[in-house]
Amino acid sequence: MFIGLRRFAVLALFALVPILSAPRAARAQPAATDTWNNFSGAGTLWSSGPAWLSGTSPTGVDINSVLYFGSSSLQVTGGYTTTYNSLFSLNAIVMNSFAASNPSIVITGSVAANSLVFNTSGGGV
Repeated sequence: MFIGLRRFAVLALFALVPILSAPRAARAQPAATDTWNNFSGAGTLWSSGPAWLSGTSPTGVDINSVLYFGSSSLQVTGGYTTTYNSLFSLNAIVMNSFAASNPSIVITGSVAANSLVFNTSGGGV
């Protein structure tokens, strides 16, 4: 009986391998709710409204927020830095460098107490 159970366990394990190792379907990139628009190196704080495409900074409390950081041919050599300067709740950060020859994007906090909190959104994002 012990050999039968052992054989069953081995067969069950081999049956699970294809399921566990199967590639997952690609997930679509979430739509941005806020887009960074400051590529020059000045005014890198997330609380700076003019640094965002909409002209206003994200609130930092919306768990459905999806922040987009792209690149631009206008950005400084070596990329740019963007700085969150508070506790910030969000759903996702999307980074995409496509238009610059130096596409580095650095996201940093201004002090140790500042942090990013990634949440599962209520809207299925």
